[in-house]
Amino acid sequence: MVAGNFNLTNVDELFNKLIDLGQYPIETSDTVTILEKIGHFLDEENEELYWKFKGQGFKKREITFEIARQLNIQKILRESAKYWDGVMLLRDYSATGILLLCGIHRASGLRFISRMTK
Repeated sequence: MVAGNFNLTNVDELFNKLIDLGQYPIETSDTVTILEKIGHFLDEENEELYWKFKGQGFKKREITFEIARQLNIQKILRESAKYWDGVMLLRDYSATGILLLCGIHRASGLRFISRMTK
């Protein structure tokens, strides 16, 4: 589960990027945009891991546990945040316990990202 507070300055640009990725967001709010982007890369990571473990001969139930164990939350968030512009606070409520504070302004090159754990 992810909780956050977002103030994006480029929601329209991100909405168009989501459409380019094959997503169909229902609105252009900050929250919907960020969740759609995270959801896209979460789906990609899940799919990649599923086929990896299936190819190694794992049964479906075993694959579920292996995906949960090896899901790379940092990779998902890094890919999701690639074009974010604004300020946000994200809190990951999974076993990783990541608290991610971001201040990103692409135009000026300003990037403040702090990662704290439990």
